[in-house]
Amino acid sequence: MEPYNFGRGGKAGQVSFVILVCSLLGAGGFLAWRNVALGRGDRRGAFRTAAFVAVAGMAAWALGADHVSALQGELTLEARGAGGALLLATILWMLSPPVQSIVL
Repeated sequence: MEPYNFGRGGKAGQVSFVILVCSLLGAGGFLAWRNVALGRGDRRGAFRTAAFVAVAGMAAWALGADHVSALQGELTLEARGAGGALLLATILWMLSPPVQSIVL
């Protein structure tokens, strides 16, 4: 089987997407750091929300995954499920808005 060959536009689209995602994550991280430095961030609330999302993501994975009887295969599935849940929780924690912007 031969690998799929992207055209010129497909490669440009992939590069653009990666640059956009990295730029948005960098800008979100900078704004979160700035808000915390200025005392406008709610670290405790952001951590609680991220922890809830991580636990809920793992529970959703555990209930929806096709489990296997082999230990190595199950550990691989768990690692993938935990990785996805933790990635989502970390992004949410990083991009949580400051409390004052919600109140105002």
